[in-house]
Formats: sequence, structure tokens, C-alpha cells
Amino acid sequence: MVADANPDQDDREAVADLLFRMGAAFDGFTSQMRRAFSLNAHERLAISTLWSRGPQTMTELGTWIPLSRAAVTTLVDRLEDAGLVRRGSDGSDRRRTVVHVTDAALDRMRPVLRPWGRGLEEIVARRTPEEWDTIASFLGEFVTLNRRETEILAELSDTQIKALAVDSQQGSEVTR
Repeated sequence: MVADANPDQDDREAVADLLFRMGAAFDGFTSQMRRAFSLNAHERLAISTLWSRGPQTMTELGTWIPLSRAAVTTLVDRLEDAGLVRRGSDGSDRRRTVVHVTDAALDRMRPVLRPWGRGLEEIVARRTPEEWDTIASFLGEFVTLNRRETEILAELSDTQIKALAVDSQQGSEVTR
């Protein structure tokens, strides 16, 4: 039985339920993080992408944020005006411009994120390397699934995606 699962569910249903609850819990945490730094969801996504993946070109950053190219530029402009990111040349190719998280942004965020990071380290430390390999593999596949489905849905027009939601309420399944 999966820990913290509904006892009326089999393990596969319980895992799906836990993944949804994990997403909701993480959304709750990130909404408080956004509140602490006066960021919207896309700005938070940009900061966390730059923090975890390092400097990115505008195009690279745009692959992680579901916005148009022009909107990513506007977003980076706002973050730069707030002193949270800076544009600079790429160390290996000075013709390329990359976006970096500023030290000031990291200094502001560390006190909020440090306890969360310590808690995560404790969770990971309680697992064997073999367990962690399985968990990491599973979560990697889960992330890939979510990115793929996000890309598919992002290609739909507003009318098409709303039709999916309406049709699902009426009990019919629409193929995409």
C-alpha cells in the first residue's frame, strides 16, 4: 500500500492520487514563494529555471515557460527591472545573450527556500541509492509526460481546449 493513500484505491490509483496531491502541495508552496517575492507564476518559473539550469538564452528559457517569445522578453524585462535577473554575454560565445539570476535574487530567496531544501535533503537521505534511482526514474518519466501533454494542449486553440473540457463534462471523450 502506498503511504498516505486512500485505502479503497489500488496502488496504481493511489500513486496517481499522490501525484495530483503532490502537484497541489507544491503549487501551494510556490504560491507562497511567489507571494514572498511579489512574483507571478511565470516569473517564478523563469527564476527557478535559471536557478536550477543555469544561464539560458531567451529561446532556451522560453522552452520552460508557456509563453510566446515576445511575452518571455517582456517577462525578462520586468525581472531585470526588479533586479532579479540580468542579461549578459555567454562566456563561450560572446554573440549570444543569456539571462542569469542575480546574486541579489538568490540572497533574497535563500532564507525562504533553505528550510524546504533541508527537508528535501532529509527525505532523499532516508532512501537507499537503489530506491532513489527508481524514484528519480519515475519522476523523470512523469515530468516528460507532463511536458509532452502540455505541448499538445498548448497547440490547441482556446476554442479547441474549451471544447475538450465541455465534452468531458458531458461524458464523451474527444480525441486530440
